[in-house]
Amino acid sequence: MYYSGINYEELWKLKVKDVLDEKGEAKGIIESGGKKMPLYISKTLKEEINRFFGSTLPLYDRESYVFVSQKGYHFTAQTLQDKIKNLLQSAKLPKVNFRTSFVKTLIDQGIEPHVVRKLARVKNLDMLIKTYYDEDPPDLLKVLNGIDL
Repeated sequence: MYYSGINYEELWKLKVKDVLDEKGEAKGIIESGGKKMPLYISKTLKEEINRFFGSTLPLYDRESYVFVSQKGYHFTAQTLQDKIKNLLQSAKLPKVNFRTSFVKTLIDQGIEPHVVRKLARVKNLDMLIKTYYDEDPPDLLKVLNGIDL
């Protein structure tokens, strides 16, 4: 999730066919999960997806949801969020908003705001700036010292 900026509401809607191509490999672009804008999948995330499905791939129906209970029931978004929260607590990792972390990492790396908007699948640039830039403005001295005037 961190490597894509996907949120829980989109994550729980993903089906195997949304994530894997016909050969059973992770797709580079996911066109589903609740949003109309494409979700771009990094090399690192593709490796994680392939590892997740691994040798159990033949057990998955392409129409089934990616995240199901041991009894085969589809999780709700809230249940999935709770399970991930519990995993983070068990691993003694801080609570994190994956979408916010993803966007702020892109911003901190100096990625162009228009590109960040597309990767984060935010409808317009104003919304992106109000939500992520204004909330926690970049270190202005760091920016200033990184340019040649």
